[in-house]
Amino acid sequence: MAIGIELGETKSGSQTPKLNEKKFEIKVLKWLEKLTGADLIVTPFALDELPLAKGTLKEHMEAGATLVQIKNNEDLTSSAGDRLNYSLAKMIEWTPNTAQRVLLPIGLYGCDRDGFVLVNGRKTHFKMKFKAFQIMLGSWCDGGGRLEYPLARRSMLEWWLISKEKKLREYRENNIKLAFPNKVVINDYVDKDKTLRIPTKAPDGLVLLANFPGIGKTLAIRLWKYFNGNAAAALEALTDLGAAKHGGFSLPPGIGIGKVRNICRTIGLVESDEEYQRLTVTLENKNPNIINVIVTKTIDELLDSELPF
Repeated sequence: MAIGIELGETKSGSQTPKLNEKKFEIKVLKWLEKLTGADLIVTPFALDELPLAKGTLKEHMEAGATLVQIKNNEDLTSSAGDRLNYSLAKMIEWTPNTAQRVLLPIGLYGCDRDGFVLVNGRKTHFKMKFKAFQIMLGSWCDGGGRLEYPLARRSMLEWWLISKEKKLREYRENNIKLAFPNKVVINDYVDKDKTLRIPTKAPDGLVLLANFPGIGKTLAIRLWKYFNGNAAAALEALTDLGAAKHGGFSLPPGIGIGKVRNICRTIGLVESDEEYQRLTVTLENKNPNIINVIVTKTIDELLDSELPF
């Protein structure tokens, strides 16, 4: 991950805090604000993967890079009108998504008894009615930008950038976020606004694996990824003790023969020196996501008792 910062934000007198180069890969840019309206750009690429330059800017933005306009304390109230409008207009030229056009205020904003804006508990030199202040911030959002909740102190900027980098990395590296329906709200819809959010899905086959004896949620996700979403193949491998003993073992690293033996014993599959029972799993319509699993007989008869799933 890398951060590009406008040259003017690094000079003495700037209110933007100096970033720790041990925590971030930083590139100082002379053209950033003039071209994009931003003080910072946070990109999911490392600089050795894709340099930060005018010629590569479009590729950074298509990967989810975020443009950030920072407003410290009174600078926010004095930016009403053309300054903020200009920044947002330039951001829109480069960004496909609303979530990539960020206004980040720093400071504690309030309202005094007369209806004027307070910054960090004090009146501002640029007197502004709080109603007008609220309208100004709303206009940023209405115009296609994203307003971050104000950071209380400038020292919190590094923390914010670290969390933003993490989100962008997840967005770049994951097409789908796996989850379970009793824990999260599933949002696999098509997002018309193209927000930077990973779609969340709970495939039936994944739920089946999670509820299978001896597996659980954490192992289910590992198996799901290892077998490319094929729950049938995962179940067959998990119950194939014969293959495990004779070198035909195909499971994720860290899952050994002991795990397979325990699962087989739990569901009542017989183990002997000469023969092994295993599951042959077929799924309706040959779709590995469908939960209706049919267990068929293999080498020997399975036990009369029903399997516990």
